[in-house]
Amino acid sequence: MAVVAALLIMLLYTDTAVTDIARYAAYVVGCLTLPGMLIYRALRGTPHTFAEDAAVGTAVGLVLEIPMFALASMTELSWLRWAGAAAIVVAFVATPGLRRHLRPGGYQRVPILWSWAVAAVTIYFLGYLTAVFLQPNQPLPHGRSQLYLIDELYFLSLVGEAKHHFPLTTPAVAGESLPYHWFSFAHMANASLISGVDTTTVMFRLALPVIAVLCVVLLAVVGWRVSGRAWVGAVAAGLTFAVGQLTIGVNGNVPGDVMVYFSWTSLSVLYGTAMTLPLIMAVADRLGGNAKQLPLGKAGAWVLLAGFALASPGAKSTIVPVVLGGVALVFLVQLVRRRLTRTTWLVIAALVGAQLVALVAIYHFQAQSLQLGPIDILRNYLVSSTERPWWKQAGIAGLMVIGYLISIQLRLIGIPILLVLRKFRPWTDVEWMLLGGLASGTAAILLLWHTSWSQYFFMCTAFPFGAILSATGLVALVEQRRLSQRTVIAISVYAVLVAMALGFGLPKLFAPIHVSETAYKQMLPVFQAAVVVFAVAGLTALAIWLASRRHGWLKGAAAVAALSVIATAGLSRMMWDARKYANAGTTFHIEVSPERATAARWLRDHSDPDDVVATNAHRVTPEAVPGWSLSYWMSALTERRFLVESWGYTPTATRIAGERHQYGPPGDFWDPDLLARNDAAIMQTTAEGISWLREQDVKWVMVDRRFGTESAVLARYATLQWSSADIMIYELKG
Repeated sequence: MAVVAALLIMLLYTDTAVTDIARYAAYVVGCLTLPGMLIYRALRGTPHTFAEDAAVGTAVGLVLEIPMFALASMTELSWLRWAGAAAIVVAFVATPGLRRHLRPGGYQRVPILWSWAVAAVTIYFLGYLTAVFLQPNQPLPHGRSQLYLIDELYFLSLVGEAKHHFPLTTPAVAGESLPYHWFSFAHMANASLISGVDTTTVMFRLALPVIAVLCVVLLAVVGWRVSGRAWVGAVAAGLTFAVGQLTIGVNGNVPGDVMVYFSWTSLSVLYGTAMTLPLIMAVADRLGGNAKQLPLGKAGAWVLLAGFALASPGAKSTIVPVVLGGVALVFLVQLVRRRLTRTTWLVIAALVGAQLVALVAIYHFQAQSLQLGPIDILRNYLVSSTERPWWKQAGIAGLMVIGYLISIQLRLIGIPILLVLRKFRPWTDVEWMLLGGLASGTAAILLLWHTSWSQYFFMCTAFPFGAILSATGLVALVEQRRLSQRTVIAISVYAVLVAMALGFGLPKLFAPIHVSETAYKQMLPVFQAAVVVFAVAGLTALAIWLASRRHGWLKGAAAVAALSVIATAGLSRMMWDARKYANAGTTFHIEVSPERATAARWLRDHSDPDDVVATNAHRVTPEAVPGWSLSYWMSALTERRFLVESWGYTPTATRIAGERHQYGPPGDFWDPDLLARNDAAIMQTTAEGISWLREQDVKWVMVDRRFGTESAVLARYATLQWSSADIMIYELKG
C-alpha cells in the first residue's frame, strides 16, 4: 500500500488527471494482472507468495496481450483487445476445476522487513523517475514550450503507429518496414485504446512508473524463488534499481546508471526486464536449484519458459542471447563434469527456437548494424592526439576496461564472495546460469559495435543476473557468520549513511576532471572513488573487528560491513543524475511549442489514420547539423504516417550507417529523388508534383515555415485548413 500511495502522490504531483489514473489502473488490473495471475496460478505448482503471483501474473498478462493486440488489429475488431482477458476471468469463474485459483491458499509468510525493504527500493526508484523523467516532461506542451528528448518522440511515433496499423511500419518514412522490438509500443498503444487515456499521457506519465514497480517486485520475487532465500531478492532489487554506478560527481561519459538511466531514455528496457525476469525463473526452475527452492511444476514451467522465450525477442532483442549465454555456461560445466542432462538440451533448444522465430517474424533476418568491435564502447577514452606505442595503448585500454567494469559492476562484489564460499555451499546449475548470463552481457558490451551504441542494452539485460548472484553471495556470508537481525539492520543503515557521505563528499575531495583533459584521464574519477571506497571499507572492517572484542553482537560482522560499504557505494549516484542530468540535459532534444502541438493534434483529429502526410521539415532545427535528421514531433503528435519526415532512426539508415561504420545516423537520405520530389511538391509546386503526391497516397501537407515558406501555387491544389505562426496545414483537393 505504501508503494501504491507513493505512486499516486507522484502522479498527482506531476498533474496527472485522476480520471486518467483510474482508467489506466482499471486496464492494468483487469486486462493484465487478473487474467495473467489466474493463468500463472494454474501453471505454477506450489504457491509461493501473493507478491509473486501478482508480479509474475502481470508479466504473463503482458505476454497474453500481444497476440490479442495483433488479432484485434488485423481483424479491426476493437473489442478483441479486452475480450481475451475477460474470457480468461469468466473461464476461471465458471469452471469448477479452475475456480480454486480465484482464492488460493498455502502462501509462505512474507517477512515484514522484506516487504518494507522492497517498498523502499521501489519508492526510491519512483522518486528518481519522477525527478528525471516525469516532472521535466509535459505530455503535451501547455503554456510553455517543451524540450523533448529526440528518442522519446520517436518512441511516441511508434506508439501512434501501433495504435492504428498492423503490421507496424516506420511512420516517419511511409512504407519503410520496422524490423524492431515493437512489443512495448504495442503495449502502450493497447493501453491507450482500452483505457481511453491519450497516448502522450500513457507514455509520459503512466506506463513507465507502473512497469518500474512491476520490475522491482519481479526481481525481488524471482531472486527469492531461484535462490530459496527471501533476502536475495530484496538485495538484488536494491543493487539494480537503487544503487548507481561508481563515479565522482557528474561524469557525462557515465550517466546515472546503465540499468536505471536506460529505463527511461529507452522505454523498451523495463518492458524487456519484465519479460527477462520470469524467463530467468522458468529456466532456473528447469535447470534445478537448491533444496530450499520451490519448483514451479514440470508442465507449467515449460509453458512459462516457452511463452516468455517467444515474447522476449519482441520486447528486447538482447534478452534471449543473454539467457542463452547463461545456459551455455551450464552446458560447458556439465560437459566438463561429464554430467550432461537432457533438460539443458531442451532449454537450449527452446531458446534457440524462439530466437529463430523472432529472427524471421520480427527482425526479418536483419542485424541492424550490430558488428564486432572490441572495446568500442570505450573509444572516447582511448583517442589521442599523438600516436602511442602499441604496448602503451594496450595498457591504457586494459586500465579503461578495468575502470569501466569497476564503475558498472562494483555492486556485484558478492559474486567473488560466493565463489570463495563454494567449498561450504556448492554451486548448482542455477548459479552457473546466472554467472553465464552476466558474463555474456559483459562480453557483448565490450566486444560489439553499434552505430547507436545499442550494445549497452546487453548489459541492461544481463545486470539482474549478476545482481541476483551478488545478493546470493552477500546473504550467504551473513548466514555463515550467523549475524543477528539487529546487527544486519545496523550494518545496512551504516552502509547507506556512508554511501551518502561518499556521494556528496568525494566531489569536494577531488578536483573535477575537465573534458579538455587527456581522454583516458576521464576515467580517473572512477579509480579515485574506488580507492576511497575500499579504504573506508577497510577501516570499517578494522573498527568493527576491534569493537567486536567488547561487543559480542558484532562478532563476525567486519567482513559483512566492509562488503556492504562497497556494494552500496553508488547509492547517491542517481540523486546526482536527477539533479544535474534530468531529461538527459538539453543537447539531444527538440523543442515543441504549444502552437505546434495544437496544430499536430488538430491534424490527428481531422484526418483518417490511413492518410499520409507530406512535410518540408526533416531536421531538428533549420540550423541542425546534417546528420540530425531526427525530427519526429509531427508523426508522434499527429499519429499519422509521413511520406518523408525524418530518416535517422529508420532501419535502412541504421543499415547504411553500419555499412559505413559510422557513429550516429547518416545525414543523407538513401532515396534523394524521393526527398527532392517531396520538397519540390511543397516549395516549388506544380500540377505534376501534386499528381505525384496523390500517387503516393498523400492527402495532407504540413508545412513548417521555419524550414521555408511553401509555394503560393500550393493553394491552387490544396485547401488551407490550419494556420499559425509557423505551421500551415493543407488538405489536397480532389
